[in-house]
Amino acid sequence: MWRRYGDDLYALLVLVVFSTEALVLGFLTWKFALGASDALGGGGMVTLLVFSVAATALALVTVGGYVLAYHVLSTRSERGRNDRLEAWAARWVSVLFQGEEPPPPPLPSEGVETLLDLREHLAGNEGARVEDLVNRYRIGESLIERSRVGGGWPFGFVGSPRRRRLSRRLDALEGLAKARLPLAVEPLLELLDHREPAIRLMALRGVARSLARMPGGSLRDRAVLGFAEAVMTSRIPPGAVEEALLLLEGTAPQVLAILLAASHDAPLLARAVDAAGRLKLLELGDDVAAHVDHPEPEVRAAALRTLGRMGFLPPTAEPAVGEALLDPIEFVRIQATRTSLLLPRETARPALWMLLGDHSWWVRRAAAQALLGMGVEGPRLLQSAGTGHPDRFARHMAVQVLLDAGRLDPELARSMRGRG
Repeated sequence: MWRRYGDDLYALLVLVVFSTEALVLGFLTWKFALGASDALGGGGMVTLLVFSVAATALALVTVGGYVLAYHVLSTRSERGRNDRLEAWAARWVSVLFQGEEPPPPPLPSEGVETLLDLREHLAGNEGARVEDLVNRYRIGESLIERSRVGGGWPFGFVGSPRRRRLSRRLDALEGLAKARLPLAVEPLLELLDHREPAIRLMALRGVARSLARMPGGSLRDRAVLGFAEAVMTSRIPPGAVEEALLLLEGTAPQVLAILLAASHDAPLLARAVDAAGRLKLLELGDDVAAHVDHPEPEVRAAALRTLGRMGFLPPTAEPAVGEALLDPIEFVRIQATRTSLLLPRETARPALWMLLGDHSWWVRRAAAQALLGMGVEGPRLLQSAGTGHPDRFARHMAVQVLLDAGRLDPELARSMRGRG
């Protein structure tokens, strides 16, 4: 309550103080001008000076009044909108959980927004009931129409027409992403080739979220194929594609399996492999392992990183991971070193011992950390490397990793370093 009236009182106080200062400044300038006029014997100069001071004071008062009025009106408008959103949220909760009758159409914008927010966050039976309400009011059809045509605000002087249409279309696409309706998949797929990058990105996000809630069946299978094909052929940055892949939820394995098998674009393929690792899709382990020996180092590194995240290495991929430990590209060797813990111990131990002497500091550290992670024998292996490895830098790295892990006394570490 205090905040509601405190903002208005603050604005009024600032306006009064600002206007008073302007009037006092004008009065003092007027008196000074009169005194200077009498002393210099000039009349026209006084008129010009007084006019200038009056115009400046009027401009300052006008600007200050506009800023304060804008602050008051925007605060009141935002406060009123928040109150309406809270009222509509309470009303929808009553409809969903207390059996109250749904309000008659058409819904105001606040009612649509709160219903879409509920659709975004509720799943299961409650989510299905919200979807029924969204379909009842034909919100999806309205948003699809707005996303295609756009439109402007009622006041033509606010921004350029093109920017207004773009803003309105982006708002509609955001609403479709929240609604997660099966009927929106096809229209959104058509927008993935739009000339406006922002529309392509929002449409991609909307398709992914809609597919995530789409029931299984032939319609979803066709939508999955369309989505995968659109992703491989559209002009969308691979980073945005990976974000969309992470939004697919239960549909992700189908889409990723298609991309891993059919994509020939290295950046996109690397992002798809990373997405499989982030989602821990163990059923795609063989598909990911097939790219460990890919010609592009970015894809090789992504495949090794994903297998390490999954904690699963298909037996057919063991030779490729062993070869990756000798890869000429540094960041590939780093990922291979971290993934080598999934190899049989008799294969991993000599490989990691060798990599402790790699010319790359990062590879040496990854090898030392991998040796330390080899169960109960890890610290012993690393301590042996700290004293008996033929490479001086390997010995120093082994000592440092043991020290960082709290497995080595600082005095003993200094002594081992002193021995070279």
